[in-house]
Amino acid sequence: MKPFQLPLFCIALASVACAGHPVLDSARRALDEQIPELALARLTLALKEGDFPEADREEASFLTAEAQLRSGKGADALVVLEKLTGKKATLLRAHAMASEGRWSEALPLYDDIAGAHGVPISATIGKAESLQMLGRTAEAVAVLEKLIADGKAPVSARLRHAGWLTELGRKSEAKELLRNIEVMKPSDARWRDYVAARLLLADEQWQPALDALDKITPETEGVSSHLLAAVVLASTEAKLKLKNIGSEGAARSLEKFLWDQPNNPAIEMIFRRLDQINAAERSPREAEFHKMAYQQIDSPRRAALAQFYVSRMQWREKSRKHLAEKSLTLFLTWFPNHRLTTYVHEMLAEVAQSAGRFDDALKSLEAAQRTAQDSDRTALPAVAAVCPERVAQEKERSALLEMRMALVGFQKGDAALAVTYFRLAAEHSVRLQKSAAFNAALAELELKNLDGFQKRLAEFVANHGSDPLTGELMLESGITEAREKPSAAPATLRAFLSDYPGHPRRGEAFLVLAELQLAGGNPVEAEVELGGAKATEGADPSGGQTERNRYAAIFIADAAKPRDSAKVIALGRAFIEEHPKSSLLSDVRMKLGQVHFQDNDFANAGTQFEILAQEHPESGYAETALFLAGQCATKLMTPSSAERATALFAQVVERKGPLKYHAYFQQGIIQHELDKDASAIFQTILDAQPPAPAELRYASLCAKGDNIVRIAKGAPEKLGIAIKAYTELAAMPDIDPEWHNKAVYKLGNVLLKLGREQEALFVYSDLLDKAMSGPKETFWLYKAGFEAAGILEGFSNWPGALATYEKLGKIPGPRAAEARAKVKELRLKKFIWN
Repeated sequence: MKPFQLPLFCIALASVACAGHPVLDSARRALDEQIPELALARLTLALKEGDFPEADREEASFLTAEAQLRSGKGADALVVLEKLTGKKATLLRAHAMASEGRWSEALPLYDDIAGAHGVPISATIGKAESLQMLGRTAEAVAVLEKLIADGKAPVSARLRHAGWLTELGRKSEAKELLRNIEVMKPSDARWRDYVAARLLLADEQWQPALDALDKITPETEGVSSHLLAAVVLASTEAKLKLKNIGSEGAARSLEKFLWDQPNNPAIEMIFRRLDQINAAERSPREAEFHKMAYQQIDSPRRAALAQFYVSRMQWREKSRKHLAEKSLTLFLTWFPNHRLTTYVHEMLAEVAQSAGRFDDALKSLEAAQRTAQDSDRTALPAVAAVCPERVAQEKERSALLEMRMALVGFQKGDAALAVTYFRLAAEHSVRLQKSAAFNAALAELELKNLDGFQKRLAEFVANHGSDPLTGELMLESGITEAREKPSAAPATLRAFLSDYPGHPRRGEAFLVLAELQLAGGNPVEAEVELGGAKATEGADPSGGQTERNRYAAIFIADAAKPRDSAKVIALGRAFIEEHPKSSLLSDVRMKLGQVHFQDNDFANAGTQFEILAQEHPESGYAETALFLAGQCATKLMTPSSAERATALFAQVVERKGPLKYHAYFQQGIIQHELDKDASAIFQTILDAQPPAPAELRYASLCAKGDNIVRIAKGAPEKLGIAIKAYTELAAMPDIDPEWHNKAVYKLGNVLLKLGREQEALFVYSDLLDKAMSGPKETFWLYKAGFEAAGILEGFSNWPGALATYEKLGKIPGPRAAEARAKVKELRLKKFIWN
């Protein structure tokens, strides 16, 4: 491999030879003879042994830094330069940063001294080179054009200018410039060959361009490391266009370059281009990256970049995020102080965030901010004095991280954390101040902290006046108040409508006002507010306002007194037709089903419920809709309706939701109506763990007894099961009086069927006696009491029957008069007066 060569702008800076310290003179000669390693060895030994007088030490340090720089040890040069000051130190520091690929840090240093008195033109050329390496080619061209116009540009700079003109598509200018350049040195000749090949690429002559570029090899005289990087990048573009080579061949050539040129100052750019190619591939190549990452002794810089880009390769693919997380964590282990660690932490945050691990995401973002600040403390001192805008850029980056942390806080459900980070971002960035302050106010609303929101709103107004976002905040405040403090919402919403007459979200304000009127039981007023919302529809090209207005109209019509069912149905059907993909469709179908159901139109109601469940199986209404569809089928009373209802209830059971056992119960009722044994279904509900709701257990126990009674025709021995069910129901603790009395009445009824009148009489009479001093449930109590009186009449026990009727007559309720009439009738018929 050829000795390391600096980019175009890194020319010799050794002091002019003069009589002085012999080691310094020797070092200068070695640098002039292009043997920087020899100069470095002599200087290092002399400095170590302390042979230099104090007056020569600074010059020795400068020569040491230059020798390190020419030997490809830019990082070591930066260490030496830390204590040196002045324009010469600034220029050397810029060169060292450029040699390490730290173009964004080199640029402000070059910019500070370029064109200054006594500063070599290499500073101006370095500035142009840095701009180009940062993707700012047009600015780089402008810098060189001024140098050329002043007649100060060397041949190498003019050649570079021609190459950049080609990149910008200014081919005719580049060709004219190239024709007028006369080269003398081999290095300039090679650059001319490169620019000529670039012009062939610009003319889409892919193969000729590649042939020309292939002639520029590491063994060719005058080829620098920088030119080699430019050549391989240009070759890559040609290979990508040639079908017989394509992306795989292009990637292989870049990989080979990285193996052959591990310390090239442009390897960051090579890795970046290789990463772009891999990003477009379905199965990108990872193996070479892994090999490079493990070769840390040979080239730690290349190893770090390889590990970073293999992590990016995995990070891009959703299915390989877990691998990316491992690779990124390994990067932090191997290269804890690398300048890419900030971005690694950010990528780890994205992986954790996409997996819903918000605490981990926050930790990674905090680490990203911490490492960025650490990097600033080491990198910025050299830059801050000459480039205050760079300091501002770093604050901007910090603010962006704070914005991300705030958004993760929102996702995590921690609005208080979001407020904190949004406010920090607003303080640290002028550019982000408005959006961060806006989001901080919204986060206060999320916290339902209306006082805090008003404070944030006042600050926002103070800074931004009547900005449209102020209107957004007022509207969001009104919407939040509508949920949390409805009495305050109308004033806020009307203030918004008054202050922002042209705001694109005015329709939402009218719609919220309509909803508030509807919630207050004022459908007429709601219709008026809806009219205001409809008037704004033209301002919303997306059609979203129209959709929301049509939706609200359905529910306002449903609330009208008296309700016009036909109007509600017509509005609902029109909505379905006009907005077939709406997220509100399940609500509309549910409302249509309810209206049809209430109008006893069970066929259409069932249709709406079934479509809802089929088209929106994840909707919160889906289970209820299936259940209601089953109920509709049971009410149709057609030959197939029972089978259909059973199937629908089975679907509810399969969902295993809150209506599961209610659906079981309905299946049992259907079997009961078909005179089939449903006791096993009811028993399933009774045995459920955790227990089914109490009301459903009561109904299931009662229905089990009813079913046994119904199917026990000719088999009285089965009635014992019914007796047990009714007895168990009546004995349940804390049972509602209605269920208790119903169970007792049905128990007595079964005893009568078995001819056990005395037992039935005892059951009924006991119920009546206890009810005289306890809570009154009249329906089943009257039925039991009249049955008891009837049994006594059957026994010709007229005084007993009379006493029973008298008890019933004293119980306030709908049959009390009937009982008193029976008392009179019985006294008259049987002459009972005492």
